[in-house]
Parts: sequence; C-alpha cells; structure tokens
Amino acid sequence: MSSAFSVITTATVGKGHSVSAYLVALHIYRISFLLLKYLCMETEGAAKRSEEVGFADLTQIPELPMLEILHGLQDQAVAIVPELCGSNKSRYINSEIQSVCLLLPPIMEIALYLEFCVLQICGRSPVLGRVEEFSKEVKLLSKGDSPFILLTIF
Repeated sequence: MSSAFSVITTATVGKGHSVSAYLVALHIYRISFLLLKYLCMETEGAAKRSEEVGFADLTQIPELPMLEILHGLQDQAVAIVPELCGSNKSRYINSEIQSVCLLLPPIMEIALYLEFCVLQICGRSPVLGRVEEFSKEVKLLSKGDSPFILLTIF
C-alpha cells in the first residue's frame, strides 16, 4: 500500500512530470486498452451471432461506453502524444513516455471502432461537427514533421 501511495504522490508532486506519473498513466491506458479490446471481441461475437440467426438480439450485445467516453479517449490520444513527444527535444525519448505514445493510437483506433458500433446499433448519426474537428486533429498527428512520426521511425 505504501509503495502505491508513493508512486501516486510522486506522480502528483511538482510541476514537471516524473517518470512515476508516466508509469501510472501507462498502467491506466493499458487497462483501458484491454477493456476496449474485450468490448470489441464481445461486440464482434454478438454481430456474428446476429448474422447467423438473421436478426440483432440487443440483449446479446455488450453494454458499450457512452460516446462521450469514447470521444474523450480519442481526444486524449491526439492531445497527449504530440505533447509528450514534442516536449522532448532530444532524439531519445524515455521508454515509459514512448510506451504511452505508442499505446494511445491503438486505443484511439478501438474507440473509433466502438463509436461506429454504438452509432450502428442505436441507428444514430455521428455527432455534428465531431468528424471534421477530429479529422483535423488526426491529420496533425500524421504530418511528416510530427513528433509521433519521428517516434515510430526510431
């Protein structure tokens, strides 16, 4: 218990981020990734069962996160990766920071997929303006001079 407390304390003390803060974030994002991946597997299984029987049994579809949660994960990915990678001006990026930067894009991808599933199941349209705004942010991640692109190359 005391070691967990010291990690959290180290993570919240001071204006600069410590390695412990990144480790805590990394663990939280790993758990998020696993939960999202599990939801994807459950949703895909429900979709296959629906195809086999010829109709969608809504009781067999797992409870999916609200769009606000999925949007939050997507937004975190496009905001955090450039900030972490861009704040480090040297060519070497700490392995803990690198782990967070490499884990967030797959989380964003899964969150986008689950958003699509939610919209399909509920028969809704995407949130007005969300697609355009999010597309602009993702384009910044894929620019040739983006710190994330440099991170994936090295």
